[in-house]
Amino acid sequence: MKAHEALNPNAVFLHQGQTIGEASRLLLKNSLNRAAVLGNNHECMGTISKDLLLEALLNGLSQETDIQEIMQAQCYNLAFDDEVSLEYSNQMDFGVVFKDGIPAGVIEPSDVLRAYAVREEEEKAGLRATLDAVYTPVIAIDNNKTIKIINKWAEKAFCINETTALYANAEEIISNPEILELLTGEIVYPNNKVTFSGSSYIPYCKDVFINQERIGRVLVLRDISEIEMLVRESEYTKRLNDELEAIIESSFDGLYVTDGHANTLRINKGFERIMGITHEQCVGRNMVDLVKEGVFSRSGTLAALKTGKRASLTLTASTGKEALVTSNPIYDENGNIILVVTNVRDIT
Repeated sequence: MKAHEALNPNAVFLHQGQTIGEASRLLLKNSLNRAAVLGNNHECMGTISKDLLLEALLNGLSQETDIQEIMQAQCYNLAFDDEVSLEYSNQMDFGVVFKDGIPAGVIEPSDVLRAYAVREEEEKAGLRATLDAVYTPVIAIDNNKTIKIINKWAEKAFCINETTALYANAEEIISNPEILELLTGEIVYPNNKVTFSGSSYIPYCKDVFINQERIGRVLVLRDISEIEMLVRESEYTKRLNDELEAIIESSFDGLYVTDGHANTLRINKGFERIMGITHEQCVGRNMVDLVKEGVFSRSGTLAALKTGKRASLTLTASTGKEALVTSNPIYDENGNIILVVTNVRDIT
């Protein structure tokens, strides 16, 4: 930690040549127990405390006495970006922090402890925010089964709140036996999913070590409920598509489907049989081009797209086959044609 992160910027300073009386009034006015005494070059010469002032007055010294006669000489000078640690605070009694040669504030051991406490709280808040952002339940216990970490997704999953759960014994808070076994039992790497509160999870358990010493266990639950739902929907959609495919291919009549721009999407085997035109000749191609090239003499699809209504007509394929076609436009909710489905019957 840098010195400027722990300094008290509201400190006041005494200066070389001031008196005991001036020092007493300054400390009383600012409700301070101690102040630094600065020399002519702004260096810290020592400190004056209420105790020193009281002792001096009790010993009969005049209020006009120079503070240098009673000040405590020990004082540390620190640069703005000097490192200060908890160990350093145990060695340092009082220090003045300078920036560009000018006193910026003072540091006492209590200031360092307070700054580290604030930093620890900020780091805890950051960790909490990070865990809440992962969108999956996370809970950790120590070796005594005390809950040390729980994010909001774990609160929701276990129907508990952080205030009740944090620092409580897991066995007293968590009612689900599977989760309790994962946290406190011997099964550290389970392969099976767990289901509770209407959701399915894949659990990940791991013992936590510091310097090869086990300090607890963390449990992360990956919610797979949405994945399972998507799988079910995918299977349902595939089944519907398979059924639709079977219906289309079982039709004795020919079926020809384009999008709303006359691009061919699919034809069935009935169409190939009736017209003698193959899948490869049509799918992916536009009906306008197919008519221009003489694959078809004309198109019910183009007629339906032009009028926006059902169109029935006869046409001839390049194979000489004739057919009666009925083309039906399909609209979306905004009134746009998205498909044209054409029924084809052999009249050769």
